[in-house]
Order: sequence, then structure tokens, then C-alpha cells
Amino acid sequence: MKILIAGGTGFIGRHLSEYLKGNGYHLTLLTRQYESKFDNYDAVITWDVSYTHLRAHETGRNLVC
Repeated sequence: MKILIAGGTGFIGRHLSEYLKGNGYHLTLLTRQYESKFDNYDAVITWDVSYTHLRAHETGRNLVC
């Protein structure tokens, strides 16, 4: 399953991301600030928090968290 996690590098999102990745999910993380330590994920997208309306089908993912 492909999952996009908004805030995937924050306190809760980081733990959720690590858990899901460890269980074989394909993750895309949305973050306000890119860091190279996130390179082991399928994709990392730097985003503008003023645009928060996301739908799973718009991102090509099965789920948006």
C-alpha cells in the first residue's frame, strides 16, 4: 500500500513512519523542511502548509494521514 503522511517527520509522524516502513508500506512524507536523513523513504516532499487540502487520489497514494 502507498501512504502519504503529512507531518511524517514530526514527533508522532516520525514514529508512525518508522513503524509503517518497517512493515513494508511504501511511504511518501510531507515535510516543511527537507533533511537528508529522510532519503530512505520512497519520496519526501517539501510542502507549503498554507495548502492543506489533499486527497489520496490526487497524490497517487491509497491513503493520506
